[in-house]
Amino acid sequence: YIAFKFVILILKKGFVIVTIFLLSGGLDLILLPGLGFTKSGDRIGRGKGYYDTYMKKCADKGNNPYTIGLAYREQICETIPLTSDDRKLDSVLYEENEAH
Repeated sequence: YIAFKFVILILKKGFVIVTIFLLSGGLDLILLPGLGFTKSGDRIGRGKGYYDTYMKKCADKGNNPYTIGLAYREQICETIPLTSDDRKLDSVLYEENEAH
């Protein structure tokens, strides 16, 4: 049984985004999608800032979840344009070599 403090549903453009704040102050692990990533953990999403906002709220509560970006090899870039609100990921998981 997982107890939730509260759940906020945001409905926009047909997508349902669920932000869940656990009683413990946040999640321990977050797997993040994105449009592009760097090997050093920079990420570009779709520009709405949902993940960055949630991670900031967790940090404000003293909880810094471990973040892993999930990427295809083709999404790995040398550099990505960032803003002051963008948060660096702890690691990026992607396939480096072609399967034989």
